[in-house]
Formats: sequence, C-alpha cells, structure tokens
Amino acid sequence: MKKLLSVTLILFLFMMSCAPEGEKPLTSEQKETLQSEVAKRVDEIVAGANKMDLETMKEIYWNDPSFLAVSFDKTFGYEGYMKDTEDIWSGMSMINFQEMNRQIMILDNQTAYAVFGGFAEGETQEGQEMKIEDFYASMLFRKVDGTWKVAGTHESGIFVVMEQDTSEVAQDASGPN
Repeated sequence: MKKLLSVTLILFLFMMSCAPEGEKPLTSEQKETLQSEVAKRVDEIVAGANKMDLETMKEIYWNDPSFLAVSFDKTFGYEGYMKDTEDIWSGMSMINFQEMNRQIMILDNQTAYAVFGGFAEGETQEGQEMKIEDFYASMLFRKVDGTWKVAGTHESGIFVVMEQDTSEVAQDASGPN
C-alpha cells in the first residue's frame, strides 16, 4: 500500500511539473503596448470611416462567423454589417467623426475592449446636412494572426437631419423689393 501511495505521489508530482503554467498577468508595460496597438486600430477605423473607405473596414473588422455587430436598430454578421455600411455611405457625400472620449481595456494579450465616443457631421448626396449626436461604438478586439481585428461591435447614437432653410431660397427667388 505504501508503494502504491508513493508511486501515485510521484506520478502526480511528475504530471504537475509537466503541466503548462497558467497565463501570467500582463505587466503595466505590456498593457500599455497593447493599448497603443489597439488605439492605432481605432484611429484607422475613424480615418477609414471619414474617408468612407469600405476596404479599410473590411481589413480591420474580422471576417469570421463569430463576428457580431449591433448597429443602431439592427444586428448583423460580418457580410451584413459591411453591406449596411456600404449602403449608408453610398447615399452620403461626406462624413466626419470627431472623438470626444476613448477608453481601452486590455483583457489579456489577445483580447481588448475599446469604447469610442463622439459625434459625426455629414452630408447626403442630395446636400442634406445630418449629424450623429452622442455616438458610441464599443468594440471587442481579438488578435488574429498577429493583427488586432474587431470581433464584435455595438454602435448607438442619435441621428439628426438638419432642416434646410427654405426661407432664404424663397427670398432670393422673389427678386429685389
């Protein structure tokens, strides 16, 4: 019995010594480096959106069956989100997102959570001015093949369409008094 207990203890210790170590917590420096990497990706998203560059978005957002987007009043997979973005941008002549705040939390060396808050001003192809007030995008980032990708996003804001001032047009059309 003593022999069996000794062998079991030796096997247990051997197995424990061969088991992979748990993931060590990230240092402050490692977290800062990862936050900087994610911040650059957020900057690329804003720049791509301001240029209405769908190819940039397709590169940054993760084309994976697990991708999930909640955008205002709809939920999408990757393809649906890209199609919705393309449809919206096709009706616009310009859009300009402005950042008011940003928070990035590193969850581990492969996962980060970022929140972008701000507003946008834009114009439709017909010249109608619009705004998105209180815009927020929360984004779950995953490191895929060494590159940070958006694995999920939730966007919200208040769309405001500016009314065109028709009194000035009517006054100009009436001619001099």
